[in-house]
Amino acid sequence: MKRLIALTGLVLLTLVAAGCSGQKKTVTIHDGRYTTHVTVADGATVGEALAAAEITVDEKDRVSPALDASPSETEEITIERCVSVNVVYDDSSKTVEAVGGTVADAVKMSGFKIGENDAVNFDGKVYLADVPDDIVITRQFNITLKADGKETTVLSPKLTVEAFLKQQDCSLDELDRVSPALTETIDQDTTVVVNRVTQKTETKTVSIPYSTQSEYSASMNKGKSQVKRSGVNGSKQVTYQVTYVDGVEESRTVLTEKVLKQPVNAIVVYGTKAVASGGGKKVVSRERVEDCDGSGHGYYIVHYSDGSVGYIDF
Repeated sequence: MKRLIALTGLVLLTLVAAGCSGQKKTVTIHDGRYTTHVTVADGATVGEALAAAEITVDEKDRVSPALDASPSETEEITIERCVSVNVVYDDSSKTVEAVGGTVADAVKMSGFKIGENDAVNFDGKVYLADVPDDIVITRQFNITLKADGKETTVLSPKLTVEAFLKQQDCSLDELDRVSPALTETIDQDTTVVVNRVTQKTETKTVSIPYSTQSEYSASMNKGKSQVKRSGVNGSKQVTYQVTYVDGVEESRTVLTEKVLKQPVNAIVVYGTKAVASGGGKKVVSRERVEDCDGSGHGYYIVHYSDGSVGYIDF
């Protein structure tokens, strides 16, 4: 409970006395980041100076010099406020009380062991009397972001991937891919990868390969073949939807096809006529020819079914 350190009658008497004697002095009051100057009678106490300046103090506040003392030596008064504040870290909260303390003092008093990368929502030098809300310590992590050909490592609190990308001003197009998923929460050493995906249509003229048709002939020996007609490739106009990931083609899908020239199929004739065994030919005739020296040796003239002639010694 705050009390007003102001004895109005005493102040008035002091000021009247000062007016009569003409002895006055200006006292400087330091109240946190606020400084006030007040003119009082030369013999006024600290309490009277605070009352003249309409400054109230709480019982737990520290005032120097004491309220009943006179600031005649330095003509300065210092007020250190007693403040109770909540320090929040992750899911934990502690209430600390400090006189004339700063945010850094409160964090130290909380006993929380914070990391060197963790962030506090107020500067450590701010007086607790000037802190309007809880002191919140936010855990921060090293997060690697790979996007647009660059790789950067930044400090970030625990956020969803979507919120992290917004924090980094990394905008996404409809087809872009993100890993981990946008709804997942980043943690220590998370790597967020953004793949830029684009699509475009492309039209090309491509070849239509010809096919080969088979025909069969009973007048041609089995195992023989003959090209009756050579094949000619055709052509067609094909429109694709091409997908690129970070500028590299990943896939293409056919959207439309238009035939420009039909292919001409080749025709190959295969023989079906049976061929006699024995290498594919048979002996038609054999003629014996004796040597003239009476040795009893000679040779045979052999005619085969394929028209060839051979000679066999005997």
